Amino acid sequence: MQHASSLLALSVSLTCLLAPALLMTEAGPLPALGATSIDAVAPADNALLGQERDHIECLGRACGGSGPMQYFYLVSPGAEPVTSVDIGIHGDPGMDPTTYSLPHGWELDIVPVAMPDDLLGTQHGWPTLQRGTCDFTMHFHATDPALAMTAPFNLGVSYPASGKYHDAGWSIESETSEVHSSWLRPVGKGAGPVHSPIMRGARRAEACASDTHGH
Repeated sequence: MQHASSLLALSVSLTCLLAPALLMTEAGPLPALGATSIDAVAPADNALLGQERDHIECLGRACGGSGPMQYFYLVSPGAEPVTSVDIGIHGDPGMDPTTYSLPHGWELDIVPVAMPDDLLGTQHGWPTLQRGTCDFTMHFHATDPALAMTAPFNLGVSYPASGKYHDAGWSIESETSEVHSSWLRPVGKGAGPVHSPIMRGARRAEACASDTHGH
């Protein structure tokens, strides 16, 4: 009986010693609980995606990034060459951006195509929610299929007449597939939404329409 008790005590001791190791993964220790931002976890998005899924990182000056323009993006193609990139913009710009950055042989059109958005605007690396819809989209596209992009590339625009940034959905198209932003991922870090302009007057117009409908 005493021998059995000794074995049981030894088993409990070994379990206690091994328990911390069971909390480790191949990528390292689990993230600390209670963190208010998931920015520290966000780089894992791109590591997990690898080159299997297209994604966009947000680097614009307007939202705290280091890019040379108000809204600046790093697009990383997946398994297929990218032929076009669509990013929502809130309100009709009514004009072309004053400055823009495009790959050789690409063009930018503003088209009346809806895209999910959130007017509140979220910091890079934080989660967001889709609360509305953009009425317009910035459509970046290759003018010839031979100019589709296979390596990471930049897109950028500056709209001095724009107001605050907001969270906007995007889509990346190749010859045979289309990838969309995931609203379950953090903003600006690859798989999630990015930031884009809210054109001045867009909020005011919506407020006036809401007030009219309410009376």
